[in-house]
Amino acid sequence: MGGYYMDIKKIKKLIDLLEKSQLSGLEIKEGDIAIKLTRELHSPALSIPHERESLAVSYPYNKTDHQTSPTIELTPTLDTNHYVLSPMVGTFYRSTTPDKAPLVAIGDHVKIGDTLSIIEAMKIMNFIQADKTGIIKDILVNNAEAVEFEQPLFIIE
Repeated sequence: MGGYYMDIKKIKKLIDLLEKSQLSGLEIKEGDIAIKLTRELHSPALSIPHERESLAVSYPYNKTDHQTSPTIELTPTLDTNHYVLSPMVGTFYRSTTPDKAPLVAIGDHVKIGDTLSIIEAMKIMNFIQADKTGIIKDILVNNAEAVEFEQPLFIIE
């Protein structure tokens, strides 16, 4: 690579400039090194690639360098798990009383409407029910742990 390089701080400043502007691209040449930054402006929403699509990230290289530019292939995986979310803030309990067995365990088959746990909120016990039929793949909260609104509690597959 010799003595050819562009300061990473300059590159970061260029990226910040591009993000804050209405520009769709920016090309800078410094000596024998050129860098081109582009972005798509057509959609303000985040675009998530479909299954089997891949993202390619390529790095610019010095035109006098005869090596190929490195490319990273990223293949997104779709999460097919179903998450049971907490409907409220409170304390999570796996059983109806401390001396009883947990209502469900990993590997248990559940049906819609089966009670999975209890969340205590303001001294009221709220039964959390399965909203999908399947097998409990994971329990994401420990017994007697505080939970937040919409915090994932269980994974059902």
